Amino acid sequence: MTVSHVNPNGSLNSIGTPLKHVEAVIVSPEDGSLKRIPHGTVGELCVRGFQLAKGYLNRPEQTAAAFVQDTDGERLYRTGDLARWADDGSLEQVPPNQPLTRNKLTVSAVGVSGVRITRSS
Repeated sequence: MTVSHVNPNGSLNSIGTPLKHVEAVIVSPEDGSLKRIPHGTVGELCVRGFQLAKGYLNRPEQTAAAFVQDTDGERLYRTGDLARWADDGSLEQVPPNQPLTRNKLTVSAVGVSGVRITRSS
């Protein structure tokens, strides 16, 4: 949901800027609130916009924890990823020291950097 120009001298943690109809917000990860935190401060990355799914298929507890109502009534997806706003307006992912715990559910960020498929003879 972000776009970025590749800069050879840029940050390897940059995940770019939100697309046109995507709003990204950084909230306090400690207290479980949706309180926005200052630019440059590490917090939980959340996204909102019409592109959000309704939830996880057949996983009501995880859906209730991750897809929440924002303070203005709009739907918000809590990614569980730690991030911060960089000085240039882009988002930077921050490697987590430990998974975030929300509503007694542990949320771990999982990423796939590459998949190799081989065919055995």
